[in-house]
Amino acid sequence: MRGGSNTWHDNFAYEEAQRQARLWSRRFDDLLQTLRNSVIVDLPNDYQRVEIGHVVIIENQDNKEKRTVRIGSYFCFVKNENDITISYAAPLGQLLMGAKVGEIRSGKLNKGPAIFKIVEIKKYE
Repeated sequence: MRGGSNTWHDNFAYEEAQRQARLWSRRFDDLLQTLRNSVIVDLPNDYQRVEIGHVVIIENQDNKEKRTVRIGSYFCFVKNENDITISYAAPLGQLLMGAKVGEIRSGKLNKGPAIFKIVEIKKYE
């Protein structure tokens, strides 16, 4: 019996392993590229404007709920009991970047329109 065009897929485990190896190889290359293009940013000592590394207390102007977030790097997202760190590139991070205390910022987030007041900008401890 000769193999035909339908026999190439007889070893699924091997083909899946090859596919996974290609996928992880591309992912590793992407991470290396990110590492090569990374820039170390000194944490600012000036807490006049929201910047990377700052902790920001914001107040939702619709329900007056206060929330504390830290502005992190591009690939950053941490959420646990004591720390909510978001990327400066996230929608909320973009909305807050450059804002001053007392300033009101509005924009569209995943839940729809949002309006926040910057209550405090402080150092991460």
